Amino acid sequence: MACGAAPGTPSAALQKIALQRTVKVAVVSVFSGPSAALGRNVQNSLQVEADQLNAKGGVLGSRVEIVAADSEQNPAKAADLVKQQLADDDVKLLVGPNFTAGYLPVKGDIAQAGMPNCVTTVTDDALTGAAFTFRSDAGERAAVTALFAYLHQSKPEIKRVGLLDDGDEAAQSYDRQFVQQVAHYGLAYAGHASTATDSDPSATIQKLVAQGADAVALFAQPAVAARMAQAVRQLAGNSKPLILGFDGLSGYAFPSQAGDNAINSVFASTTQTYLTDAPDSTWPPGYRAFVHNLTHQYGYAINGVDMNGNPTAADCLLQWSRAATRAGSFAGRDVVRAWENIDLDQSDTVLGVRERLSAADHHSVSQSAVSIYQWVKEGNKYRLRQLPTAA
Repeated sequence: MACGAAPGTPSAALQKIALQRTVKVAVVSVFSGPSAALGRNVQNSLQVEADQLNAKGGVLGSRVEIVAADSEQNPAKAADLVKQQLADDDVKLLVGPNFTAGYLPVKGDIAQAGMPNCVTTVTDDALTGAAFTFRSDAGERAAVTALFAYLHQSKPEIKRVGLLDDGDEAAQSYDRQFVQQVAHYGLAYAGHASTATDSDPSATIQKLVAQGADAVALFAQPAVAARMAQAVRQLAGNSKPLILGFDGLSGYAFPSQAGDNAINSVFASTTQTYLTDAPDSTWPPGYRAFVHNLTHQYGYAINGVDMNGNPTAADCLLQWSRAATRAGSFAGRDVVRAWENIDLDQSDTVLGVRERLSAADHHSVSQSAVSIYQWVKEGNKYRLRQLPTAA
């Protein structure tokens, strides 16, 4: 009796024919200027995940193709590019725009087109009522909750916290979360200050430090956060407030520019295990495979340590592929309904955390999936230490 493919399993020849069909995943992000790495990392991550999907037969028998468009971080240009992608019948998933000022003007267009959309970094408030948009990274509410819970549990000497930012559109959202959450964790809020219009931020920082902050949270891109950390250390004198933060502190670019001012700084972020000393044999399998594939294909940043990718972007594509498969269709509204019922185990996801969505909440990462890390120095190198958090 001749051997053949199992019933219901396409032969290799049929798979090859099927994969001649292509569906596009369009990325609208910044690919030029000083923030070009943001778009590049998203595109690289999507491509690594697409390669894995295509090697296994694609999605619904179709090959996934990643296409990119440079918004130059200009909201007007982002809006034009989004509309172009929404009009392309071959585009079945839109990723981005990944900045709030670029996302808000097209939020209604995405819904009207019925296009599944995934973002990594827009504010929680921007996603309110966004029926077709899903976020694959932690929002500011989850990040602030995780950070304050850590302080409450492990740093009872911290009584007063302040927030320092560089004027990003998300800063006001972080400020609101600080106002809403500090009292619940037995903290007081020393206030919010911005260095957006200051060529020399010293006066702004001095004012915040003078308000008695035991800890100062930095919300800024790594280079700016590094300058802030240096100024806080210099201006605080003997008080030495604890430096806190979020994603701007999460990459090696922060300590490489802040130097020893980064030591002992603490931040909340999704998985950054590759920057710790944990052996890769202990990493979640999806995360380990992603890091290995990404660094093999795209190498490392100029500092030789940061990977040129973003796991949360890869999880955008993973979630969409599972939703389309469950729906049995690329039809936008069918995919969105299926996406709202996705519940992925930590062993399946690129981030290595459980990702669960619902019609009421399009954030796939909850506070429980946010980790707390601390920068430490060993010899002349910096690395991350993952800190214990409340169960």
